[in-house]
Amino acid sequence: VQTCALPIFISSLPVAGGAPAAPGQPAAPAWAIWDFLSQTLQMRDLGATTTEIPEDVDVLMVIHPKELSEETLYAIDQFTLAGGRLMAFVDPFSIFDESAAGPMGMGGDRSSNLERLFGAWGVEMTNSQVVGDSESADAAQGNDGRPVRCPIVMRLEGDSLNADDLATRGLAAVMSFGAGDLRLRDDAPLTGSPLLTTSTEGGGLVDASMLQFGFDPAQIADAFAPDGQQRTIAMRLSGEAPTAFPAGPPGLAEGEAIPEGHLATSTEPFNAIVVSDVDLLHEYLWARDRKSTRLNSS
Repeated sequence: VQTCALPIFISSLPVAGGAPAAPGQPAAPAWAIWDFLSQTLQMRDLGATTTEIPEDVDVLMVIHPKELSEETLYAIDQFTLAGGRLMAFVDPFSIFDESAAGPMGMGGDRSSNLERLFGAWGVEMTNSQVVGDSESADAAQGNDGRPVRCPIVMRLEGDSLNADDLATRGLAAVMSFGAGDLRLRDDAPLTGSPLLTTSTEGGGLVDASMLQFGFDPAQIADAFAPDGQQRTIAMRLSGEAPTAFPAGPPGLAEGEAIPEGHLATSTEPFNAIVVSDVDLLHEYLWARDRKSTRLNSS
């Protein structure tokens, strides 16, 4: 067993397992990705309200960060500036965010972002649109029970995977569902290296509202139109980054001096991977019988 500590910030998704839905019922099982990583890594769930990253942390995974406090965001900010390695999974629409369901199990906000930190790093992601690729479209079960090649259910392989980066080197394929479009601003202080991309010919965007009250793969397939632009779903960030908190940690009183330990810019090489899809972590996208399983966002 390796000694690497790999904590996870979790918002509404029970990646490490969840509390029972009612007294007397069993606890919700952990996602398969948690069990898989736990076989070789010392996994720890810090929770979404933590305000301190332990010093022994090597890699920090932030999964579906929704409504994180300023104190929590500051802890992540300072962790990365000090050379901590970050993997951030955000999403314009997570199909597995069941906690976001509104009245009668429908509606609700299923998106997540790290806008405060992304703003400092120069990263942008579509919040109201999801990425599709007609060239990488995979099958999903339609309303009539028959499989439909749906462009937002993507099997990314070949040139869509960066063969030169350690994170994606050797991968045969990655499944993705309803990812966002990542990009760097022209004035971004960091360099971005794409890890997962759509094809150029088949890439395009779909309004996320088409998923809000149910997933109809045939309707999405009919509405999708490639726009000839390659879309980035995951990227590695490197370089020298500024803090997202130039005025110091949250909660400073007016006129109070910024603490001596506050980092205004990275003191070690910045190393982060941003992925615009949370759902690719869920075992649904790995299952052998996935095509016979019905996805439903309502």
